[in-house]
Amino acid sequence: MMFFTNVFEKIQLFTLPNKTLRKMKTTFVFLLAASIQLSAKSYSQNVTLKGEKLNVRQIFTAIESQTDYVFFYKDGTLTLTTPVTVNLNNVSVADALTTCLKEQPLRYSIIGRNIIVLKSDPPNRNATTTSAIQQPPLLIRGVVTDAKGTPLTGVTIRIKGTSLGTSTDTNGRFQLSVPNNSSKILVFSYIGTETVEIPVANETPITIRLKPTATFQQEVVVTAYGIKRQPKELGYATTTISGKELNQAENINATSGLIGKVSGLSIQTQDNNLDPSYKINLRGNRSITGNNAAIVVLDGAIVQPYILNNINPNDIESVNVLKGSAAASLYGSNGSNGALIITTKKPAVGKTEINFKTSIQWESISKLPNLQNSYGGWGGESNYADPVTGQTINVPFENQQFGPKYDGSIVDVGTPKRIFNNDGTYKDTVIRTTYSPKKGARTDFFQTGITKQYDLSLGTATPNSTTYVAYQRTDRSDIIPENKLSKNFFKLNGSNKYSILNIDYALAYTNTNTDQIWNRGSLYNQILNSPAHVDLNWFKSGFFSSPDNYYNAWNDNPWWNLNNFRTKSSDNKFVGNVGAKLAITDNIEASYRFGYTYSSYNYKNTGNGWKYSDYEQTNPYNIPGGTQASNRKVLLPTTGGGSSFESRITGDLLLTFKKKLSENINSKLLLGHSIVQDKYNAEDFGAGTLAFNDFYNVSSYIGQQTASESLAKRNQQAAFADLSFGINQYLFLHGSYRFDWTSILSASNRRFSYGSADAAFILSDAFPKLFNNNVVNFGKVRIAYSQTGQVNLSTISTYGSYLTTPSFNVATNYPFNNNVGYSKNMLAPNPNLRDERTTEIEGGIELSFLKNRINFTGTVFRQRTKNQTIPSQVSPATGFSSMLVNGGETSNFGVESDIKFTLINNRSADFRWDVGANFTYINNKVISLPNNGADLSMTNDAYAVVGYAFPALKVTDFSRDPATGKVIVDYNGYPTRAAAYKFMGSIFQPYRLGLTTSVSFKNFGLSIVADYRGGGVLFNQVGQTLDWTGASEHSTYGDRQRFVFPNSVYDNGSGHYVDNKSRQIANVYQFWQAYSTIGTPYVTSNAFWKLREVVLSYTLPVSVFSGSKTIKGATVAVTGRNLLMWRPAENIWTDPEFNLGGAYNADGTTNTSQTPPTRFIGGSISVRF
Repeated sequence: MMFFTNVFEKIQLFTLPNKTLRKMKTTFVFLLAASIQLSAKSYSQNVTLKGEKLNVRQIFTAIESQTDYVFFYKDGTLTLTTPVTVNLNNVSVADALTTCLKEQPLRYSIIGRNIIVLKSDPPNRNATTTSAIQQPPLLIRGVVTDAKGTPLTGVTIRIKGTSLGTSTDTNGRFQLSVPNNSSKILVFSYIGTETVEIPVANETPITIRLKPTATFQQEVVVTAYGIKRQPKELGYATTTISGKELNQAENINATSGLIGKVSGLSIQTQDNNLDPSYKINLRGNRSITGNNAAIVVLDGAIVQPYILNNINPNDIESVNVLKGSAAASLYGSNGSNGALIITTKKPAVGKTEINFKTSIQWESISKLPNLQNSYGGWGGESNYADPVTGQTINVPFENQQFGPKYDGSIVDVGTPKRIFNNDGTYKDTVIRTTYSPKKGARTDFFQTGITKQYDLSLGTATPNSTTYVAYQRTDRSDIIPENKLSKNFFKLNGSNKYSILNIDYALAYTNTNTDQIWNRGSLYNQILNSPAHVDLNWFKSGFFSSPDNYYNAWNDNPWWNLNNFRTKSSDNKFVGNVGAKLAITDNIEASYRFGYTYSSYNYKNTGNGWKYSDYEQTNPYNIPGGTQASNRKVLLPTTGGGSSFESRITGDLLLTFKKKLSENINSKLLLGHSIVQDKYNAEDFGAGTLAFNDFYNVSSYIGQQTASESLAKRNQQAAFADLSFGINQYLFLHGSYRFDWTSILSASNRRFSYGSADAAFILSDAFPKLFNNNVVNFGKVRIAYSQTGQVNLSTISTYGSYLTTPSFNVATNYPFNNNVGYSKNMLAPNPNLRDERTTEIEGGIELSFLKNRINFTGTVFRQRTKNQTIPSQVSPATGFSSMLVNGGETSNFGVESDIKFTLINNRSADFRWDVGANFTYINNKVISLPNNGADLSMTNDAYAVVGYAFPALKVTDFSRDPATGKVIVDYNGYPTRAAAYKFMGSIFQPYRLGLTTSVSFKNFGLSIVADYRGGGVLFNQVGQTLDWTGASEHSTYGDRQRFVFPNSVYDNGSGHYVDNKSRQIANVYQFWQAYSTIGTPYVTSNAFWKLREVVLSYTLPVSVFSGSKTIKGATVAVTGRNLLMWRPAENIWTDPEFNLGGAYNADGTTNTSQTPPTRFIGGSISVRF
């Protein structure tokens, strides 16, 4: 502090021409100290000076009028100056001053926004020539770039040991006069890079390349409501992912770019559609029936989670993950599951840049179930089997594959199809082929998908305003032919500063159009269950492509369905917010942010009709059970569709008070009010049959139309306070309290409150002597406690309504005879329903070793959620069947750890290698349930079971000998089925590991991401389906010969079970029909390893564009996503990550309603202008 006092004493008589600074001495000293501390953010502003015989005071005034700089000098400092003639156009302030003051008896230094001007020491005219002539200063020029050669704007260059310095201009260039009597060492500093000291001896131009800092500690962390805090102040766990890390593999959306990179964060890919859907979860499931998804906050405003899929990843600056409820508690019930805080890009001050990127990716299937290629068609048809030997004969129209073994003979595919001539004559034709598997018979139905993206952005900024405009175009075709997606994304960010008022805004609009098959899941099922000797491409076009002439008697031609059953959709999403921040005083600030999100979705399903030929309608070959043609006669055209509209309005008012309580204690109080208004409206219609093909209008319907409409609203508001203290810059205390009001509970229960507290202690600052070594250089411990409430009334809609009075639904088969009918909702109202309550405590430690080359973060947490919202059965006498009640409790105990190593950092060789790992373990358990602890049945065979992790899997099982657990078989050797369901474990994956590595050498870069998940189980319904049809390799067990069921027993007639050594299964076909109804054989581990991302990039040297006035740089990259996958040998079916989600958070089942997992390989080119 003495230093600043001395400085003030030296300059207290300075005059301030044209800009009067009326501040107290202490305030001035504080501002000067702050400007010195923030010199790394020094402005780099250009000026234009033109005129003849201008005095120095006029030059200073002109610079002040064009920039934010302020000149300081004593009275009399300019007395001996002489007029100058200048003609400078758009040059940096440093260059202007160097030119204008070159012949003047003055010297200057730039500190932040302040320019201090002093008299030069006069020469000693009485000294001898050899000793008295002062050597001229060194004029050092150069350019500063980042590690990849990109020029950096605003880099601070300071002469070591002095306050003299300058900063780089928009091209990274600088010029600095180094006095002869000062240090000859220049110090280069810039946010996010390592500080570099360079000795200079002559005026040769220099080039400085700044490396990024090794530590993963960020300068600023964006927390709830856009509050910016230093990482060391936080008493809870957060992780920040940069936009570069997020989008390095050219992910089609931002969600997939987070996979494997953050401990505690689970992102589950639920399908592989054109526009995939995901589940985002932090620290496991808390609510059994409610919402467990983290909230998404975009540029300060809460938005619906699906918005994350509609943001251009290239426009994201960073994603800060607030992992626990303590971190996000200020968001109240919205933040009880943690938060993803997304900050989009804003240009750097003094810099205008245009970026263009184009990328292309090819998509192909990465995994199909193990299918058999040995047997042809047969499905129990007795007339296609030898009555004596039972030997089957290939059934040409069958998709079940229990027929004879492939032998290369010539066979028919389907029954003969009759072609009639105009004169009534006809001929029969049939496809004939070798009875052997065809390469690609099934898989060639799929195609290579292609995704093309084009990105263009423009950013420009001055000290008082910023503007960022971006556009992205995406065109995608996936692995299913004819399925297409097109997406247009527009983005506008900006800010303006008006003295003490700052205004910022962020707008985004997305339009997505899709055209794809209606019911794609059925398509996948048809393809998988087709025999290997039947090439599906035979039915793509021509005579055999019609429904009449498809080979299979009971299934539709997938190619015909693909072309005639379509779903077209248009999805429009707008996200916008505007914020105003008013600096009332230096210590009091008020801000308000208004946010608006709007989504409209329209879709229409269309299905063409078909009249089967009279000949096919007769079932001429007497196929058992009839055929599609004989049973349907005619397939009538159909249509249906609908639209939905969703909006959210948010408003956040914040008052911030800062006060320095003492020399070593700072405090900050935030008072706030928040509102969230949600509205949802949906309309759907259907016309089961239409009169005409290709005229999909409900006015041409035959019979009764169907229509429905729904409307949901929710209002929520909150008041909250947030208080923090900083003590000695090494102890930080923080607490918050919030009141919530919600419209979806009864009046007596709609208000609830909760709070949080956390503390952080910086060991390395409190005990510097212990950390003043080359081994451990940073240490921090933290602890946090929080309690949050959440109103969970629907897993589908985060703002569903719960009526406190009985409601009615439209009755089945109504309207009838112009009468409208209604049926009563059987869910009983419960006005006593309250919020679910989650209590969490977490503790953590952060350490840095070897001068930040190794950084470690570890966190332990425990959560308990009470007052679960659970459906409970009620007496039929009440007139209802069930009621939602508060009851039940769950707990989560977890460990999170992140570690990053800089293995090699060889600056002279320009070589760096970083590796990282993040680990998560969560022990989830159901503590109690209502209804006396009875298991809560959900969907997809998932349950909530007291004492076990949630969700638990229970499936059908074999009957077993109680003594040995062996399977009981009947007289025919078939295993028998037990009446009770068997608990198989938890679907939840408690273990997660993410691995990352990045290597940079010269201008080359390599980044790799891999992850592991495991510890749970998976129910493969796809296996049941494929075993039932005989399409699976699994169904060829024992070469399809009769066998004794392994480890089985049978009742010997006396009530005792004996080992089965002789009772062979009577019929292989009947065995697999029965076996495939049992669940336990299809439960496997849900563990897997995936190579998520591989990126190889090359940044062209700056010298390549030295002669260009437009191009500043370019980067090319080769990318790959989901390239490899490893699974336990027992999982022969599919990717465990792709599984069905159902009501009440019931994931964990895979079936043929999903398209297969895929891998992406592609490349990109980005150019900077």
